[in-house]
Amino acid sequence: MNAKVDITALPFVRLEKDQTWFDAIPGERLTIRVHSSETEGKFSIMESIAGHGTATPTHTHVEDEVFHILEGEVIFSLGGAISVLTTGDAIYIPGGTEHAWRNSAGTPARMLAFFSPGGVEQMFTEVAGLELPQIVELASKYGTVIVGPPIEA
Repeated sequence: MNAKVDITALPFVRLEKDQTWFDAIPGERLTIRVHSSETEGKFSIMESIAGHGTATPTHTHVEDEVFHILEGEVIFSLGGAISVLTTGDAIYIPGGTEHAWRNSAGTPARMLAFFSPGGVEQMFTEVAGLELPQIVELASKYGTVIVGPPIEA
């Protein structure tokens, strides 16, 4: 017998209609797909939509990170090596590795970012509207260290 299950009562279920999007760095909107509080801190997943020209400074953090490109094209610097990722591609960034990304393709890029362990997602909810010196200070509270400028356009 097939019993109906209320999926909203299950762990890790978040319906699209319930997602909250927010501004992060200039040109980027984020939503937290899975919060670390839902995984006992093991991981978190965020989705971003990055407009043309959006870029992160080169940085490190203790978390391992995987980016999966859902739409668009994004340039990544990983330990100084440059890669161009397009729809369907993924990149693994070991914790402690210098990295940055830039959308210079002329169209928005949509990405999923998986962090393990989780917890850093809270930083992104606090970064909107801050100037670089404030971002550097906030990031350091979450174990993220800005080590250089964004990738050149």
